[in-house]
Amino acid sequence: MITNYIILAHTNPSQVKRMIAALNDDKTTHFYVHVDLKTDIDPFITALESFQNLIFLPPEKRQVCNWGGMGIVNATLTAMQMIVKNKEKGYAIILSGQDFPIKSKSFINAFLNKNYGTEFISGFPLPTPKWTEGGMWRIERYKFELSSKKGDYVLLPSFFDRDFYAIPSLKKLAKFVLKGRVLDLIKIIPKRKFPNYLKPYGGDTWLGFTTETVSEILQYLTDHPDFLEYIEGCHLPDEIIFQTLVWEIFKDRQHLIKDSLTYAKWVEPNAPSPEIFTSKDLRFLSELPEGKLFARKFDASRDSDIMDELEKQVLSAHPVKSPTLK
Repeated sequence: MITNYIILAHTNPSQVKRMIAALNDDKTTHFYVHVDLKTDIDPFITALESFQNLIFLPPEKRQVCNWGGMGIVNATLTAMQMIVKNKEKGYAIILSGQDFPIKSKSFINAFLNKNYGTEFISGFPLPTPKWTEGGMWRIERYKFELSSKKGDYVLLPSFFDRDFYAIPSLKKLAKFVLKGRVLDLIKIIPKRKFPNYLKPYGGDTWLGFTTETVSEILQYLTDHPDFLEYIEGCHLPDEIIFQTLVWEIFKDRQHLIKDSLTYAKWVEPNAPSPEIFTSKDLRFLSELPEGKLFARKFDASRDSDIMDELEKQVLSAHPVKSPTLK
């Protein structure tokens, strides 16, 4: 079985190298690395050139990965297409460049082999109390990115929506007009309606799917191009598209969907990013359930000791016991 890691990176090549080294097994792992188009890729090429089982996504497929935008989805789909072409049984696992394993690679390999056929992703139907206003505004409003700067976007309801004429929307409209985007207003005439053949789901970006399920997802998007077009207009589409599709594909087998393999510490429910782990979190991370194989996020410029200690105490060790989750 091959574990295919899709790495979405945008900063700190040496830290990305460290993560990949902790996961690497020449016989059982492949790495597909995407570097945000806003970032110089050359330092990453230099840092990662020693890994023979690693490839960068093609230059023409690199994406601008604005926070909350479609770039992450497009990069992930490209990597998934590359994985499926290899026709190797295994998993596709998405990690950010600031993730790090919290289990040894031998444990990870044993865990995935033992649980093969399980799909790992967090998810819940929309609307949900987990997200502000149930999260429906993410899919029902029109999103327009005004620049590559984080948070520089507007979300507008349709002309036919009463909220369009509320003061918050009018303020956003003024910002939109000042950016010279008046002609785009024609796009918000009809009300946005989620495709009626799907139930919307949301959750975290980080997933682990079997290659068979990845193939089914790609085929579904080929057969339903309107869904992908709709998703492009959503806010944080990476937290909607894969959840919606896997719950559709497994609607009669939902027992095969388990929680995400990645743990993140969210102090505020609606914070744009999780908390950064430091050395004081080491014991906590070591006591997480065996189904949590990775954590995010880490920042070597703030605290590299936590990764030093993980490498010494956890990653170099063989599993003390066999994984039990099934």
